[in-house]
Amino acid sequence: MESLTIGSMTKAEQAAGGIISVTPAGDFNPPLAPFRERLSWALYDFANTVFSMNIATLYFAAWLVADLGHSNTLYAVVNGIASALVVVSIPVFGAISDETQRRKPWVVGFTSIACLSTIAMAILGQTGLPLIGEGVTATGSRPLVPPGIALFGVLAAFTIANYAYQGAQPFYNAMFS
Repeated sequence: MESLTIGSMTKAEQAAGGIISVTPAGDFNPPLAPFRERLSWALYDFANTVFSMNIATLYFAAWLVADLGHSNTLYAVVNGIASALVVVSIPVFGAISDETQRRKPWVVGFTSIACLSTIAMAILGQTGLPLIGEGVTATGSRPLVPPGIALFGVLAAFTIANYAYQGAQPFYNAMFS
């Protein structure tokens, strides 16, 4: 492989019509991605951070324990199930992704599943799980979904959402290389 110096490019880069500049300090300045792609990446990264903080770690556990009156063990079990599924399945998906060199469909698919599961958590939690935490006053309304079914649905949706979120990470990270 030929080394790249100021003002010269490899034959492959010349054939592709690419222009890569090099600063006097030796830093490469590749052309920027189109604005739409940069904006998409920024929004996806922001949403990932919000999901990670609000759903996967901090607020879902607090909501389940403090507001609904369930144990930390329940949260740990469903979180562990999602993590175990990731450990078992993601290496297989990663091998498929490496073989086909297609990562974006995996990111989009897993992200769509995580979004739909998060929406299901919100709907089931809002319509079937009465709050019993500190500062909650009884409204006297009857839940639309029986609480046991709603709790199971919320926990299943959380497991799926967390799995999908964690499942998208290897493909998302591989897009940087």
